[in-house]
Amino acid sequence: MARMDVWRPRGSRTRGALLAEVQSDLHSVALRTRICVPLIPLDALRGHVNELLNPVFEIGGHRFALKTDEMGAFEADTLSERVGSIAVDAEDRVMKAIDHLLLGT
Repeated sequence: MARMDVWRPRGSRTRGALLAEVQSDLHSVALRTRICVPLIPLDALRGHVNELLNPVFEIGGHRFALKTDEMGAFEADTLSERVGSIAVDAEDRVMKAIDHLLLGT
């Protein structure tokens, strides 16, 4: 498991939802949880998408919005299948969204 890996969660209630792992690799071995941000298919969202808080990007040919406001701890065994990484394409936007949520910047 690595920072900015994208996972298909076991038992997701939102069809097609994914999780982006955002915690440092330094802690992945010692902890049983991972801090992740849900990625929701853009067509499953209702209402306005805030471009800073909920950046949209493509994974596997589909568009997803980052639900930064739903970031949380997930048991490591919830991350059932790695589907890719957003380290190159979206890491900066993910971290800006988290900063915006936590710091208002």
